[in-house]
Amino acid sequence: MDILIHNNGSTPLYIQVKGADGEIARTIFFEDHTVTKIGQEIYEKYIITSPFFKARLEDGTIRVLNSDALGESAVKQSEQLHEIAYQKYVDMMKKIRSAGGLANKQFAPYLNADGTPKLELLNANFGRNIDPEVAEQFRTRYVAEAGEGMHEDTLVLPGGARVDTGHRDVDVKFEAEDGEEDETEVESNNDFIDKQIASVKNMKLADLKQMADSMEIEYEPTVTERQLRSKITTKLREQKTEE
Repeated sequence: MDILIHNNGSTPLYIQVKGADGEIARTIFFEDHTVTKIGQEIYEKYIITSPFFKARLEDGTIRVLNSDALGESAVKQSEQLHEIAYQKYVDMMKKIRSAGGLANKQFAPYLNADGTPKLELLNANFGRNIDPEVAEQFRTRYVAEAGEGMHEDTLVLPGGARVDTGHRDVDVKFEAEDGEEDETEVESNNDFIDKQIASVKNMKLADLKQMADSMEIEYEPTVTERQLRSKITTKLREQKTEE
């Protein structure tokens, strides 16, 4: 039985299938915005048992198209994983709003004009690289739902009265000498970079390549995880030094 995998992401993914002798027999590529057909045995052995691909199923980067082939329970599990990731996005928005959102100068560089988190802020809090298109799906959905009043910070009492339980705008003042960058903001940026450095340690090669591309780091096609991890860490530390 064949399984149809759709890569919704903007970068190719791949799995290496091993033969009976334990050596790599072939590589299956999942090109971006393309449907790839694989056997159910391959799916069960290399997709659902892989933390990397389970994460891609969770955030919606890849989807199984022929749901009948896997059964209703597997399809529901995939949908539930995607919803869990989106709820984590909603929780992030609550924290951002509670801290003042765009009014807080520590957060402002990492937020879009509508107050939603930019990709680098999502990556730091999700603990892995989120595909840019999936991040945009979450942003669009959140903005649409917020427009319908789904995420209002209001509690309705039995008598009909409404109590505002949401965020309060925070007027964060930064006093620094002319020509000097505020020390608090520098510390915040450094903390963010430290989190990125820590997350790099657990990334697989595919995630490392995505991050390297976003940072415009050049690397050879045959680069190893260790080599690429070193390049990224060095670049991040350089950015920290520049701060």
